[in-house]
Amino acid sequence: MFQKPVTFSLKEQDFLGIVIVLILIFLGGEMVTSATEGTQLQNYATRESIYIILAILVFCLTLYIPYTIWVEYGYIFYILFLCILLLMPFMGKSVSGSKSWFAIGGWGFQPSEVMKAFTILASASYIRDQELDSFTLRDFAILFGIVLLPMVLIMAEPDFGTAVTYISILLAILFFSDLKLKEILKWSIIGLCIALVLFGISWFSFFKPYQKERILTFLDPQRDPKKAGYQINQAKIAVGSGKMFGKGLHSGTQNRLKFLPAPHTDFIVAVVGEELGFIGVASVCFLFLILLSKFLTVAETTTTREGRFVALSIFFLFLFHTIVNIAMVLGLFPIMGIPIPFLSYGGTFLLTTTFLSGLVLNISSKHF
Repeated sequence: MFQKPVTFSLKEQDFLGIVIVLILIFLGGEMVTSATEGTQLQNYATRESIYIILAILVFCLTLYIPYTIWVEYGYIFYILFLCILLLMPFMGKSVSGSKSWFAIGGWGFQPSEVMKAFTILASASYIRDQELDSFTLRDFAILFGIVLLPMVLIMAEPDFGTAVTYISILLAILFFSDLKLKEILKWSIIGLCIALVLFGISWFSFFKPYQKERILTFLDPQRDPKKAGYQINQAKIAVGSGKMFGKGLHSGTQNRLKFLPAPHTDFIVAVVGEELGFIGVASVCFLFLILLSKFLTVAETTTTREGRFVALSIFFLFLFHTIVNIAMVLGLFPIMGIPIPFLSYGGTFLLTTTFLSGLVLNISSKHF
């Protein structure tokens, strides 16, 4: 059976969605530069520039190639990266106590981030092949298994923060199944109970001392203000000191004077708050709100089952990352090492998020 030839037309693209993604990418590059300028990490700004170029190329490629092709080969990439995850505890580079990175020269590659995309595609491939209009218990078991398998392997690295983000894909499965709200709540409660049991086991078996301290400090920020609580307290000071309009780009004192730890990664929003103020943070949130509403609209309007699932999964994944990261910066959530899409430094994460964004915008176009 021959596929329809791929054609590409600018008229068929979602210009607003593309522009928002590009604005967030370049804003992230600017904020990473500001967060690392004048420090030992200032070479990260050069690396971020390279990542941005690669991300734009990936974005264009994803916009051009019909998403159905990515879904078609979803299983292959899923199995490939599953094998890579199996090797991580033995071959991975240890960063902050977690063997979640492959070191390639002076560059790092994080398979667990890329695996999110291929977990979504493999699940979408199953949904397409089974022509699911309604879910049986067997279907739920298989789809949950597709998600839980890499999640468990990532926890074994151990990388609890990244593993937790896979919960968003499980939520997408529940909502995609068209279960009644009562059923979704029931399964969510069951899932929460299971998660609490696993948390208890992890607390006594897998969690490292610094991870336990982060959670205890979240419950009591003044428990250890000079060590475990230092990061949260300095982030709050940075955001508050920016007031309404901020101190100006490259002028954040908390960042410049090195009071704010990890300003270029998990706490990049604190840099935005200090330098661009409340207006800057609100603008970033507004851009994410528009982008997420577009993802949700695509999920509601697309005519294919796999397309709907892909869009819905990416919507939940981005929503989870954004809310949790901002909540971490404001001290409303424990520090878990969850970055914010496009803005946080990290080549693998940036490439993955631009790829996923391109997938949704590809679904919304009509060039295939």
